[in-house]
Amino acid sequence: MKSWLQRTLFNSKKAAAEPVARAHPQIEELILAGQALEDAGRPEEALSRYQAALQLDPQSAKAHLNAGNAQRLSGDHSAAMASYRRAAELDPGSCAAQLNLGTSLLAAGLPVPAEQAYRAALRLQPERVEAWAGLGCALEELKLFDEAVAAYSRALAIQPDHVGAASNLSNLQVRALDVAGARHTLREFLRHTPEQRELMERLATVELDAGRIEDSLAIQRRLVEQQPDDFAAWSILIFNSCYQPGISAEDSLRENLRFGRLLESRINPRPALLPAAGDAERRLRVGYVSGDFNLHPIANFAYPILRQHDRAGFEIFCYHTQDNADHLTAELRTLADQWRDIAGMDDEHCADAIRQDGIDILVDLSGHSGGNRLPVFARKPAPLQYTWLGYLGTTGLSRMDYRLCDAHTDPPGLAEAWLSETPARLPDSQWCYEQRTAALPPPSPLPRLARGHWTFGSFNNYRKLNPPVFAAWADVLKAIPDARLRLYSFENSESGEAALAALAAHGVERERLSWHLRTSPQEHFHSFADIDVALDAFPYNGATTTCDALLMGVPVLAAAGTRSLSRGGVSLLNTVGLPDWIAESEPLMATVAKRQLADVAGIARLRAELPQRMRASPLMDAARFTRNLEAHYRCAWQRWCGGAGHPAGN
Repeated sequence: MKSWLQRTLFNSKKAAAEPVARAHPQIEELILAGQALEDAGRPEEALSRYQAALQLDPQSAKAHLNAGNAQRLSGDHSAAMASYRRAAELDPGSCAAQLNLGTSLLAAGLPVPAEQAYRAALRLQPERVEAWAGLGCALEELKLFDEAVAAYSRALAIQPDHVGAASNLSNLQVRALDVAGARHTLREFLRHTPEQRELMERLATVELDAGRIEDSLAIQRRLVEQQPDDFAAWSILIFNSCYQPGISAEDSLRENLRFGRLLESRINPRPALLPAAGDAERRLRVGYVSGDFNLHPIANFAYPILRQHDRAGFEIFCYHTQDNADHLTAELRTLADQWRDIAGMDDEHCADAIRQDGIDILVDLSGHSGGNRLPVFARKPAPLQYTWLGYLGTTGLSRMDYRLCDAHTDPPGLAEAWLSETPARLPDSQWCYEQRTAALPPPSPLPRLARGHWTFGSFNNYRKLNPPVFAAWADVLKAIPDARLRLYSFENSESGEAALAALAAHGVERERLSWHLRTSPQEHFHSFADIDVALDAFPYNGATTTCDALLMGVPVLAAAGTRSLSRGGVSLLNTVGLPDWIAESEPLMATVAKRQLADVAGIARLRAELPQRMRASPLMDAARFTRNLEAHYRCAWQRWCGGAGHPAGN
């Protein structure tokens, strides 16, 4: 049930305008005393007052109504429903009794009688906004979505600033891929209540889903300006700024450092631990912190490491930060020595739990992405702290010691100026990939051989597509005049059509272009049978999508950028032995494409060879990767035990 609806209760004070029989003064005193106890958060004591009133007059509709509220607040929905029904019988004109009955029925998972109760309330008061909003919730539970939309719309026509109706209506519109409708609903609501943060955040997401990055970021910046201490909102802004072209490594560092300094200024770190004799060589406790221990791309990279860790030298703890468990979560659980679900735990208690677990090395797998717990890392619960995988940039925290990376993503002598952490460069790549989200179809022959023309594809998150990307890809299509381009992974038609319009504005014929909605992981892998060459986006390169393409035999055309998240393609393609598919800059992508595609037979051979080349590469050698990772952990730990202070780079 919607949280805002669960908080909606009507007692005899709120229902004072309704006609009720004049009660005995002692009964009135007991009801008023009960309401005061309810307001003080003491529903059990309130119920005793209402029950005393009912002993004096069992026919008191007001006492039954209020008793139902106390019972519901105490979690006894069955008793509450009985009380509301009795109140409605005694006072057939009580809209409040019907409203409360409907809400309790919904809480009990009974949407059909809840709908009937709300409709009864509307017969009494046709303009009662709570009845329309509650009816919308019941209809939504019944999957009568068009009727629910109409009910929420009616509620907003009566009260344009009803947050629950606006929130639910916009959610249904997004679900129906009606982005324009969701935008209108949210903007109209915010016109009346411009500072409502929850729906400002919702509008920012709607604009992001529509591919309107600048509009979304403008809202997110306003949220941060309004509440600089809302570090979750600030993280969202930092992460989504990765999609924005034109931001330099220096700009990114500056914003992350602002975040880190303010966060750390609000938090005292845990007392520093000191090494004991023999610590340098003992078994180490390593903790991985992520909100993505589930059916998420991060699992493709975390899974092989968790499976390969040397349990003689390392004890592995996993801290899952979100309530999103699924079948893959169950698999990951089996790979950890200790598993902690910390979604409901605040940052202070979480840091205490990590310290109590005796974690030596704590590894953040989220950075500024969703579900992160950077405020926990700011408390410094472990002697050594790392960031890795989920966010390919600096966290801005001085208390984060290392960022795991490689020499391609973070070139020595350059990347040190991009990071607040020390770069910890792994020998081959910062990624180790094992596909865990779908059963793989067999690789297909090169589509070009049957079609007679080249087909490019992009599987990048559509949020990574921007004007410079469209300009570079248009040049690629002009360099290969008969080529087609298929764009995947859109959330809705607005973002898909906007992408095609952007390419058409560069002179690419619309008949050469197509867009496709996001599909299941299984369908995603079948889509590679339609693609000859994948195109990487920038400045935010692909990682999982690039690995997926290579594993299916599809080469990826990428450009070398000037900061970590813009050099993912450089790392992956070099590691799998495809440096010739890397353009030195974005404008040179067309030149590289024309050169590479001149040899049709060569591309056909590459497609046949690439899946095995990928499997044989360091990108999929989990044992090799994990030994290298453990060697770094051990070296860094020994350095800490030796009193070297802040870790040195490597």
